[in-house]
Amino acid sequence: MLSFLWKLRRHNGVSAHLANPSLNLAPVGRWTLRDKTAQRRVAVRLTNDLKQILKGGFKMKTITSLLTVGMFILCIGLASPVRATDDTYGAAGASKLTDELLTLEKMLVIAIQDEYLARGEYQKVIEKFGNRKPFSNIIKAEKRHISWLKPLFTKYGVALPPDRGLELAKVPATFTEALQIGVGAEVVNISMYERFLKKDLPEDIRDIFGRLRAASKNHLDAFKKGGGSR
Repeated sequence: MLSFLWKLRRHNGVSAHLANPSLNLAPVGRWTLRDKTAQRRVAVRLTNDLKQILKGGFKMKTITSLLTVGMFILCIGLASPVRATDDTYGAAGASKLTDELLTLEKMLVIAIQDEYLARGEYQKVIEKFGNRKPFSNIIKAEKRHISWLKPLFTKYGVALPPDRGLELAKVPATFTEALQIGVGAEVVNISMYERFLKKDLPEDIRDIFGRLRAASKNHLDAFKKGGGSR
């Protein structure tokens, strides 16, 4: 559909130097039109296209066609609540940083982001499938984990990052899929904390990271059991 929009602009004389939005909307495999950032980019481009068309004196039929295509694209993006593949938030972001770039501030931010993600994910599961174990137990633990981390931000003068847990949460199709998502999330979380614990850390932060890693191992066991009590 975006390729069609590009062709429509060139056909009606809009400057040929404008890039094909289907190619430069965002890096391939990272963003989709369901992502809010991508939606805003589309909206900005459509607005700029409309201004150029109006300056060029094109017919109302062309303008209407352009707006119709744009609204259709945005509606696709708003159609369903799926998880944006944001690979800079939480443990995924840590995997892209070298050890040299893993400062104390970054580790604290990434740690609480990953706890936000877990809480948001498990909340979505409970909303869809009811208050079932192990999610009903683990979501309480995730809230405690966040409460353990927050005082460290105050002590070390680090700004709390925004909580995007619900925004980035994936809604699984089945409860079995939800358990699989839980397993994957805890595996990545454990690996993240093991990496952090190899760094030179203040004793209080080392203690919290160690406790969080141990808790994630318990969560992993619970997800593997598929609903048994912890």
